[in-house]
Amino acid sequence: MSMLDKHPVLALAVGALALAAVSGTGIAALSLSGVPLAYRTAAAAGEPAVGQAQPEAVLAKIKNSPADSVLNGVLESPPEGWKPAGTLQRAAAQPVPFDCPVGGTAPSVSASRLFSVGGHLVQVVLAAYRAGLGAEVMEQQLARYGSCADDGVYVEEGRIDGKAPGVAAHLVLASRGQAVSQVLASRRGDVLAFYVADANAPVVKLARQFDLRLGSRLNPVCANPRSRSADATRSPWSAAGYKPYTVSTGVAVRDMAVAQRVSGSDVLMVELPGPTLKVRKVEATVQPWYPVWPPMPEPMAYPKPPKSPDAQATTRQAVRILTEDKTGPGCGWAFTGMPAVPFDSAAADKANAERTRKAVAALKAGQQQWQQEVLDYWKAYAKYKEQVAEYKKYAAAVRKVNAAWARIEDDWNQYWAHYARYQDALAAHNRFLADQADARTQYARELERCTEKNRKAVEEAEEADEEPETVDCREEVGWPAILSQAAPVVPAEPVPPADPTPQSAK
Repeated sequence: MSMLDKHPVLALAVGALALAAVSGTGIAALSLSGVPLAYRTAAAAGEPAVGQAQPEAVLAKIKNSPADSVLNGVLESPPEGWKPAGTLQRAAAQPVPFDCPVGGTAPSVSASRLFSVGGHLVQVVLAAYRAGLGAEVMEQQLARYGSCADDGVYVEEGRIDGKAPGVAAHLVLASRGQAVSQVLASRRGDVLAFYVADANAPVVKLARQFDLRLGSRLNPVCANPRSRSADATRSPWSAAGYKPYTVSTGVAVRDMAVAQRVSGSDVLMVELPGPTLKVRKVEATVQPWYPVWPPMPEPMAYPKPPKSPDAQATTRQAVRILTEDKTGPGCGWAFTGMPAVPFDSAAADKANAERTRKAVAALKAGQQQWQQEVLDYWKAYAKYKEQVAEYKKYAAAVRKVNAAWARIEDDWNQYWAHYARYQDALAAHNRFLADQADARTQYARELERCTEKNRKAVEEAEEADEEPETVDCREEVGWPAILSQAAPVVPAEPVPPADPTPQSAK
């Protein structure tokens, strides 16, 4: 027999709420009462004002479950300074934009009341869901609130400064025209609380105050006020699907020894992991453009130690076993007066025995695999030692060749230094010869100019029957000093280093 079969009044309430959610009118039960608004504004005919929950049905009082007692109790006895501004309404619909149906899941108990606090009107709507479903429902509501409101209502995300009320909270701003309301949704366990206020109200601060009062009443009767959406799978009504309740236990097997020697070889076992052998990595010199000798050894990879298996085989493993879910997820089965999920202990024992058997089998198979991994590791480690020995020989050969090539490189560096000095000297010699030729040409030109001047002076003196005034042109022009200097000496052109390659190797 289901929970609804055992509680026909609860079935009536759930049906009424489902009808209210689907129809969007809130008309679902015996008599109707419009909830007073936290913030009123003009609205089109037939449309709710912004910040107003849909009209709710006033239902007959459901069995006095802990959920019913908590919700009614906190609304009847709010925090200090919270003055009731309306009567307590039962079977309350959740406010826009959190009023869309969520996977056919309606709250088991819901209630609302309008309060006046600090000069602001705040509508508080409380909804208690079946065991474990509170977090899942809120998660779904937050995922769809942006598309849940009517076309005429604009919804945007708000920001919660400071500590959020409850274990989870979300603030949205809903506006229609110039009217803006704040809607803050928070959660403790399976109880969702909605606070609707005008745009100027300190709704986060007020929600914190009310949440403390709610927590003081809820925590003593709620199994897990900090439940998560993943906990909902312990409930048959979870949208994510039902998963039987399990707890973690451990199984163990005896440790398994390993062989002392690898079969068919003399490789002794080493500790796990074996020591990393010290070997210095070597870098071979890049082949230059000029001839070198001796040739560089073929490249060899730097040896890396093999990956070691665990020092010991795994002998313990955690196993999830089926057990009776007496308490229930979230606030628990008893919170909303629902029965626990039926538990077949015989079937569970059989399933648990199979789970345990498989875990033990997996451990034993893992031990056998570990044994083989150890043997393989020892073989790989022996090969690693051989690779290290070979690499050390390779590294020694490379260092020897690097040293020989370095000497050849030094010879070439010296050659290029001598060749650069030779080129500088040759350039200076040629520049001197050019300057000397220019000086000789200029000297001859000046002598010719001076001689021509003397000739004209003689001609003019003869015509005037006077003594000619002439000069000694060699003294007048002067002998260029460079013509008496010797050209700079040019050293012999350096010879490149000889090819070090032996004739037999050419």
